[in-house]
Amino acid sequence: MEKQRQTRAHRFGYHTPADATTDTLQTTDGQKPSPDSDTTQTVTTTTETTQPVRAEPKPAPTTPPAPQTRKDYPYAKPVEGKAGFVVSPYAPYSGYVDVRGYPAGTEVACPYTSTDKAKKIFLVP
Repeated sequence: MEKQRQTRAHRFGYHTPADATTDTLQTTDGQKPSPDSDTTQTVTTTTETTQPVRAEPKPAPTTPPAPQTRKDYPYAKPVEGKAGFVVSPYAPYSGYVDVRGYPAGTEVACPYTSTDKAKKIFLVP
């Protein structure tokens, strides 16, 4: 038997694996029979080798760097007699800001001057 490696295009454009072989039977005198004769058989076998899958270490995800946090924001002024309320340093005459539940030093956006694009931040005293 003679083994020949053939590369044939798959109907979706892929090629057959490199280890696909075509076995052709030959006559006893060592010559290949003509395609018209009844003694020719073509057998195609595909063998797949299984190799262990190695887990490659994944590279660290590339995330954009976090924006630099500025710690020089102004502190709000506490309202006397009202615990948990402060006056915004950006809009001192607009009203009180409720900061109950926020620990001291927390960054809070001013509700009176902040827009969707630009937020004015102050710190809770």
